[in-house]
Order: sequence, then C-alpha cells, then structure tokens
Amino acid sequence: MPSAKEIIDSFDRNMEDFNAWKQGCTKKLSIACAPQIASSFLPQLLNRFVSQFPHIDVHVDIAKSYDIGEKVSSGIVDIGLARMPSAYANTASIVVDEEPIVLAGPIVERIDEAFLLANYRLLTHNHPGYWQAMLKKLKQENPHLKTMTVSQIEVTKRFIEAGLGISYLPKSMVQGELLNRKLNIYPSAAAKKQMSTTYLIEKVVTDEAKLFKRFFLQHDEKD
Repeated sequence: MPSAKEIIDSFDRNMEDFNAWKQGCTKKLSIACAPQIASSFLPQLLNRFVSQFPHIDVHVDIAKSYDIGEKVSSGIVDIGLARMPSAYANTASIVVDEEPIVLAGPIVERIDEAFLLANYRLLTHNHPGYWQAMLKKLKQENPHLKTMTVSQIEVTKRFIEAGLGISYLPKSMVQGELLNRKLNIYPSAAAKKQMSTTYLIEKVVTDEAKLFKRFFLQHDEKD
C-alpha cells in the first residue's frame, strides 16, 4: 500500500508538471496565503503578476496565519503571506503592508463608539494580529462588554449585516459592503491604536520567490 500511494503521488505530480508545461509554464511558485489576504488585495496582485510572468505556474494554498510559518519552514510552499510573523527560526518574516483598522457595525444613525459597545455584542478573534491587546483594553474601559468569538472575517461581516454585533476589521475587508450599503464604519478611538499587518514569510529564496517579492513590494509602493 505505501508503495502504491507513492506511485500515485508521483504520477499526480508529474501530471501537474505536464499540464503546466502545456500551458507554457516552465517555472513554479507556491504561495501559502491567509484567507483575509486572499480575499482582499491578492486577486488583483496575482492577476498583474501572472500577466507579466506567464511562464510561472502559481499555486495558492489558503491557510490560517498560524500555520503558514510551518508550511514555509518545512518547504511545502516557497513563500507565505500571513497576518502574523512566523515562529520558526529557519524562516524570515518581513512586514510588507500595513492598513488601518475600522469599527464596523450595522447601519444606524447618530451612533458613537460607546453606544455601539454598550448595545451590541463585539465579534472578536477574526484576525490573529491585534485582538488580544485590543480586547483587554476594551474590557477595562467597558466592564459590561458582551463578546462573541467568530473566527472568520467573512462570517463576521454577515453577522454584522444581520444586526448581531459589531467588530474591528481591516479597512480593505469592508470596502464592498460599504459600497453596497450593507454595513457602516464609525469613528473609533480604539481602532486608531491598531494596524493590520501583512508579513511575507520566506526560507530558501528561489528565483521565482525573489521575483514575486520584488513585484509585491513595487506594487505596494505604487498603491
């Protein structure tokens, strides 16, 4: 059985290489990416990258930020894009982007942050970077704060739209909902103290990974 599995795995890998070759791809680049990044700026970035470098076969592995460092460390992927740095000593984590946090809530009129925190549940832990410090401070200032853990940003936004609660989210993650008037953002003293950080995690830098990194940084500077 182990030998048969190894043969099948080898066949699948060779078929992937063959299909990539048929499409004109002669190089490979595998990227592990956090869901929040994959659903915000990555599609536009990858569209430009594959248009400029059609010979590179790009594989995208969507994974939790906590797991991306391990994937890079073990060589499963060439490069990682995460919302938190890698804990593995054989990898390097570079800050490549920072964006503001906003207070997102249902559409109501003449409401301030204190009213929202007093009257709505705070939907927490949908982002690995800032919740621990922020939540501790908010609970100190609002002893009766009610919270609900929601691990995914997309689900958090649907809960907000339904009037179930409010949350502090990266600004880029609510642009579509703002345009479609599904939720609103409100002035927030707490949000101003936090940022959502994107880390590029690398180990052995291949030519393709180096090319993507340079392309990513140039894209960020232009934006």
